[in-house]
Amino acid sequence: MSSMPQLSLAEARQLALAGHGLADGTQPPHGRQVVADVVARLGYVQIDTIAVVERAHHHTIWSRFGAYRPEMLDTLLAKDRQVFEYWHHAACYLPMHDYRYSLAQMRAHRESARMREWFGENAGLVDHVLGRIREEGGLRSADFEAPPDHVRGGWWSRKPAKLALEMLFTRGDLMISAREGFQRRYDLRERVLPACVDQSEPDHAEIGRHLVRQNLRRMGLLQPRDFTLPRLHRVDATRALEALVKAGEVLPVQVEGQDQPYYHLADALPPQPASDDTAHLLSPFDPLVIQRAWLRRLFGFDYSLECYLPAAKRVYGYYSLPILWRQRFVGRVDAKADRKAGLFMLRHLVLDEPYETSPEFYMALARATWRYASFAGCGEVTIEATEPPAAAEALRAALHQGLDG
Repeated sequence: MSSMPQLSLAEARQLALAGHGLADGTQPPHGRQVVADVVARLGYVQIDTIAVVERAHHHTIWSRFGAYRPEMLDTLLAKDRQVFEYWHHAACYLPMHDYRYSLAQMRAHRESARMREWFGENAGLVDHVLGRIREEGGLRSADFEAPPDHVRGGWWSRKPAKLALEMLFTRGDLMISAREGFQRRYDLRERVLPACVDQSEPDHAEIGRHLVRQNLRRMGLLQPRDFTLPRLHRVDATRALEALVKAGEVLPVQVEGQDQPYYHLADALPPQPASDDTAHLLSPFDPLVIQRAWLRRLFGFDYSLECYLPAAKRVYGYYSLPILWRQRFVGRVDAKADRKAGLFMLRHLVLDEPYETSPEFYMALARATWRYASFAGCGEVTIEATEPPAAAEALRAALHQGLDG
């Protein structure tokens, strides 16, 4: 019996970065089709409401396509219909050609006791909401008025029409036809879904194979516990991985310093080591960092998002961004954009030991900072606190050099 193939840690990291489209600094040609290609390559782009600098979905795409502008994604959703919104492991933009793989989730929600009970108790409200949409076209939650006795609060005290829109969306009767700012516009599925899209529901085995392939293309290599999946399909993915290994489409590999084997697609070969010097300030919701245990094992980077913690318990800051450079995560920076003032603030830069001290690193970080500041509409950068303290002066000098250059 042949021994399991071996990968060095550097090769494993390069394979992972290549899958995520972050292996080198090569920029794709301009145009919003590139945005559709990024969403298709990743399989999902997570949506998040936090906008300290830029919302996660825009940040994730921009990290792979420097010419990206948010209106490109809006157009792909509202006009081109190349992406759609639905639930993956969280609320996400998904490739429209993958629509059929969400049908089982929609059906499961439709058949759930909770949803059947709610629709039974709110039939009049649902008829009213659907009737207005049929008559008027796509509508926002803001287009419906709350009843006089409505009390604001959590999920069950949301404006009744808003809750109806979300329930109808979750079970697949409505789709998001457009976004205006961060407000969704809901419309009937048949008016949003292109006629050419396959609407046949795959069985669980096919869904599992699709999700395993998608995860491996994006992640490069992973262990079964590292899959990013809709909760409904965890067992499907486990069974599919076993089947694909038996078929030879997926191969096990031993990674340097790791106890358990990883898996990768048989046709995925480690790319040549890149000489790229680009630094990346990544979103906390970027697919490369969303699986924290995988990130810790392969990159030795222990990362968590602290915005949900009380201020007194935060170590790095409210919304720290991981810093990737030369296949390593070298630190994180808590950043904030003041668009009205045109000011991009590095509130707390923390570099991991051993500290990077090379001029090449600080120039790469300065370029990344200016790029992200420009994307956020800011023309000035300030530094408030750094660890180590000497990093402040080194980065400040590099920022000035980059501005002058």
